[in-house]
Amino acid sequence: MSEVNDNVLALVRAHNKSRDTRAAAIECYERLGMPGTDCEAYRFTDMARMLPVRSIHKTAADTPKAGADGHIRIVDGRLATPPEANAHFSIAETGIDNAPDAFESVAPGVSDGMVALNTSLAEACIHLHIKSATALDAPLVVDIDFTTAPGQLVSPRLLLTSGVDSDARIVLRQTSRTAASVNMVTEVHLAEHARLEVVTVQDFAPDAAVVNGLYCAQEADTTLSLTLASLGCRLTRNSVEASFDGERSHLDLNGICLTQGSQHTDNHTRIRHLKPGCTSGELFKGILGGQSTAAFTGMVLVADNAQKTEALQTNRNLLLSPQAKADTRPQLEIYADDVRCSHGATVGQLDAEQLFYMQARGIGLDQARRLLTEAFAADVIERIGDETTRATVREAIGTRLETLTQQ
Repeated sequence: MSEVNDNVLALVRAHNKSRDTRAAAIECYERLGMPGTDCEAYRFTDMARMLPVRSIHKTAADTPKAGADGHIRIVDGRLATPPEANAHFSIAETGIDNAPDAFESVAPGVSDGMVALNTSLAEACIHLHIKSATALDAPLVVDIDFTTAPGQLVSPRLLLTSGVDSDARIVLRQTSRTAASVNMVTEVHLAEHARLEVVTVQDFAPDAAVVNGLYCAQEADTTLSLTLASLGCRLTRNSVEASFDGERSHLDLNGICLTQGSQHTDNHTRIRHLKPGCTSGELFKGILGGQSTAAFTGMVLVADNAQKTEALQTNRNLLLSPQAKADTRPQLEIYADDVRCSHGATVGQLDAEQLFYMQARGIGLDQARRLLTEAFAADVIERIGDETTRATVREAIGTRLETLTQQ
């Protein structure tokens, strides 16, 4: 692993030779390196082996500048033509040197090598701000496209902020048709009384390798809903951290991953209850076929002053093949005494009795497997608040299940 880190460091320094302001991030990465299985937070995923880095992406001058259907479009970490300015939100691209104050206020750059690497290499910070006292009628759709060559690392940086008493839904559609190497960081900050739903759909080429960090902070009386739908690629690593920095706030954190062949998905979550009277609900599900693997590590931390906390964490995995494997580690770390917290995890296969019952009533085996698998995924999908987004995610998962349920 030392050789891998030395090679990546050489590329980072060459890329940043005129950017002294990133020296702290480079120093952190030099200290932390690319995580391997000896790092507890990455014990199921050897980043040095699974994330190929042969060069650093630099945006070409002819990057496409057209958005589709009025969507916001980000291409290889740079903002294409955004929608026209309006009274509800603003979006802008700035250099890392001139990023807003909220930049790097949430992401753990000093303790996570992948965040430090992103800060070292991100060409820009794209800031999407929902203005105070506004409510968006329809979701904001952000198309995040990757076109890079295999082994060429791209490092997008996105900052989402919601103003006081705002209400919005955002859909992040991450896609590639190449074997991209991606290390993306998104920071989310909710001001008091804000309500925000963020749905991330990851639809990458089968050979892509994707590291996705989502780091959130909530002020008092806020509601945040996060949904991750990972449709499978060679490597998917999602790190989600959320922190309650104000009282009486709520978080819904939901995710579903689909893997097949020899794909690997690693979902790592950490919810920090730091203030009294906050609640969180977490549900992650995995559907695995072929020789694929998936891992879930979820930590709920309740600080000693976070009385009246309620936290529920659940992870369930469905194995469609005897060769598939799921590792699960739900965890609670509680220092307060007036709380209601629980966690649970299961790994299993389709119910043989249910399959027999359906076949006895004329439903073919493949269709029965498909119907039961869709039912397994349904409660994650149904937690998405917007019907149009819900239908889009349901269709994307259904398309992937057509091949997955036959393995």
